[in-house]
Amino acid sequence: MVDASDGTKRVAGVIPFAQAEILRRDMNRLSGGQLLKRIIDDKNSRQLIQGLAIQDFYWIMKKIGEEDALPILAMSSLEQWQYVMDLEIWERDRMDEDKTAQWLKRLVEADSQKTAAWLITEEYLIYHFLATQVETEARNFDDEDAPKEGYFTLDGLFFIKVKDEGKRELIEELLHALYAVDPTVYGSIVMGIAGAVPAEIEEELYRLRNVRLAEQGFLSFEEALILYAPLDPSVLLKPDPALSVEPGPFDEGVKTPVIPLFHSPSDTFFTHLLGRINEKDKLERIGLEFAGLVNRIMAADGMKTPDYETLAAISRRLSGYVGIALEKATAGKEDRALAILSGHTLERLFRVGFGYAVDLRGKFMRWLSGSWFRRRGFTMTFWGDRWAPVLTGLMQQRPRYWSGDESAAYRDFERAAEIDNADMLFQGIAGLDGILEKIARESRVEEIKAIDPEATFLPFLFTFWANVILDKDHGFVGLNPVEARRFFSVLRSGENAPPYRMEKYRRTFIEEFSRLTPSSPALEDLLGDLWREFREEYESIGPDDLHGRFSRHIIIDDENS
Repeated sequence: MVDASDGTKRVAGVIPFAQAEILRRDMNRLSGGQLLKRIIDDKNSRQLIQGLAIQDFYWIMKKIGEEDALPILAMSSLEQWQYVMDLEIWERDRMDEDKTAQWLKRLVEADSQKTAAWLITEEYLIYHFLATQVETEARNFDDEDAPKEGYFTLDGLFFIKVKDEGKRELIEELLHALYAVDPTVYGSIVMGIAGAVPAEIEEELYRLRNVRLAEQGFLSFEEALILYAPLDPSVLLKPDPALSVEPGPFDEGVKTPVIPLFHSPSDTFFTHLLGRINEKDKLERIGLEFAGLVNRIMAADGMKTPDYETLAAISRRLSGYVGIALEKATAGKEDRALAILSGHTLERLFRVGFGYAVDLRGKFMRWLSGSWFRRRGFTMTFWGDRWAPVLTGLMQQRPRYWSGDESAAYRDFERAAEIDNADMLFQGIAGLDGILEKIARESRVEEIKAIDPEATFLPFLFTFWANVILDKDHGFVGLNPVEARRFFSVLRSGENAPPYRMEKYRRTFIEEFSRLTPSSPALEDLLGDLWREFREEYESIGPDDLHGRFSRHIIIDDENS
């Protein structure tokens, strides 16, 4: 974002900042219908739409919704149309006939004459579509002039029959538009349909499509997958070969995509750094590279026609992992991070950042294969509602972060602290698993599991500790109500009324379990967190209100009094 000569702010050197605000701010704030109204109400709406980079136009169309986007389709450029068709009508290396018809219908409804003129210049598409959808016959002047049943004619020379009655209205309207634009070209197209070989035309269309999309960052699935190949952080200590050639002046005519970059989370390290960059060329190069990488991720993920939310999630993923790489490499020192950002491609930074998540997953999976809880037949739910989702996210092929928000579910890691926190939790869980293995040797684990296959680790851990406090040598054996009251009486000694803080036993609890396995900050933090949860659970429960049915942490056998 830089100052333009007319005093307005400009993004990508194309769209005035006041208009670009629609893209940057209102994309998330407004509904699709509201965004459409905002664009239409702009006095220069056609200029605004045609001034968009093709990726930005595609995102706006997805936000508004394909069926409601006809007004902006009517205003858009042919290049923008081509980009939409390249992404929307293909299923791998085959054109989807129904989707092709669906999109041609939308373009015809938006502007039939413009659609016809465009199809004449892109003749491969109309040849393929008509060759698969109609039958044609040249007029035999020895016969009567009336066309055969089911056929119609526009010029009296060629008779046409639509194979699929459901597409008849579209094809008739399309042919009328072609004829109105240029009757001679119309005749040439219809005459050529009979000799067209759809498979050969489709192959050429696919080749041309791939050439165009490669320019926007879309590579083959195999090539795009390289983006998910982690790089060692040490590569950031060396010059990036991809930037070995000094770039020339930025082409002022290039339309830099705005939306992908501005859909980065506002509080990531990478986004924060962008706010400190004032050089126009640098921002525009970052915008172009960022948009290209979003497209590469789409290709690597095997996406066909992504929706708006998926596009936004990809932008967040890219921004997050680039920021993680920069933050890890510099311990959050911004000036150093800006220097690294200037000296390395976003692709390299993404692969380094993603590598931290992959490394964490590798450590977790190696531990999981030999873990005590897994060998005992417990599932991931053994670690409870708070921690099981975090660990489950690490198991995924591309590790995911559990934010704790049920509505958001899993998302990609976006900050270095999220990687570090997940690593600390995993290390603490691994230590706790080792503790449980040791104390289980003299316990009734199998009996407890038989009673409750969905039991979590909490009653195992705290019931064992309660037996230690009561000098009972029975491992995981539950307490009877008398013993439960005595246990809490010991913990609450010196406290006469709720809330019972039981603070002097916090350290006792942590030390009791830390001695059973090599201690670590991660394990101590986790045990401290468990103690706080235990205290909060029981601090307001009086001695006469202790019942096994409602006790999550201590096994209390109400029937054994």
